[in-house]
Amino acid sequence: MVQRSLALWPALLALLATACSTSTSHVTPAPEVVLVGPGAAVPSALNLQSNLFVEGGFGQRNGMTVSLRTAPGPQSLAALESGQSEFVLTNPATVFNAVEAGASVRIVAAYSLTFPTAIVARAEIGSVAELAGRTVAVSSLGDVPQIYTNAYLSGSGLVDAKAVKYAGAGNYANAIAYLTSGQADAAWVLAPNLPALLKKNSGLHVLVPPEEFAVHAPSAGTVLVVKGGADRARVQKVVDMVISGTRVLYDDEATYVSLMRQVLPGVYTVEEATAQYRQLRPSLAVNGGLTKSVLEQSIALWRRYSAPRGAGLAEVSSVVDPSFVADAIARLGVRGDVSDLGDMRG
Repeated sequence: MVQRSLALWPALLALLATACSTSTSHVTPAPEVVLVGPGAAVPSALNLQSNLFVEGGFGQRNGMTVSLRTAPGPQSLAALESGQSEFVLTNPATVFNAVEAGASVRIVAAYSLTFPTAIVARAEIGSVAELAGRTVAVSSLGDVPQIYTNAYLSGSGLVDAKAVKYAGAGNYANAIAYLTSGQADAAWVLAPNLPALLKKNSGLHVLVPPEEFAVHAPSAGTVLVVKGGADRARVQKVVDMVISGTRVLYDDEATYVSLMRQVLPGVYTVEEATAQYRQLRPSLAVNGGLTKSVLEQSIALWRRYSAPRGAGLAEVSSVVDPSFVADAIARLGVRGDVSDLGDMRG
């Protein structure tokens, strides 16, 4: 089931691949991309991109028909392990948790290196220090929202991080609902969601803006995950599509803004969509996203704030298969002067 929600990275790549793909004489059986993230109640930048895989014919132009489902992180990887899906878009921490628990899954590429996030609070919370004894809503405990919020609170020194409570809402949409209904005092929010959220809820304000949050906790981006032993030709086709589509998106502001307003009508003005694009563009993974420093930081934060005691997973290289990106870049070439070094491709 395709859900229109607020995520912008995965969906936009779909429509954009139309401009950079080659025709084929046959259609590859449809890979299924299972999206992790917000439910239909909240528009979101991750699901928007992925919706466009279907709506924009991005997959078809690459010889594929792409279908989509949404699922919380752990459930999406369980579906991957059981064979119910072939490709999962999620965050690195979800992958680390799964591998630590014994799952045979691998990161093969990324859509984005980082994703700007913020902490939004109710009006009565005037400072980060006032979060002591209060509740912050996150989609799930032990996953990226809690890890990075904890990292920010600990790193900033503005509050005793141990005094802050967390409410795991089950998904991103529910976490926002916890905040707006008063069940939580603050919430971890994707930066692209801020304009729409604040427009609809005058009693909320940005407690920690994205630029400040990123100083202590630059949030991890979105990675493409497959099961160990997956069909190499099918995986390669999807990785090629992701990289070539990301490059089109990186180069074309007008297309991004137009597609964003088409898929989420009435949510963003042209000015808001343009500002969001310019904020997100530097994090686009134009070289496949396997940038060592970014992924190593992700696993370091996971080990510090989320990993089970005695966790054996220590090296991010053990959960990455760089061969698909290496093959794609050998044919497509390396983009220079970008944040995505792609230096884990071998």
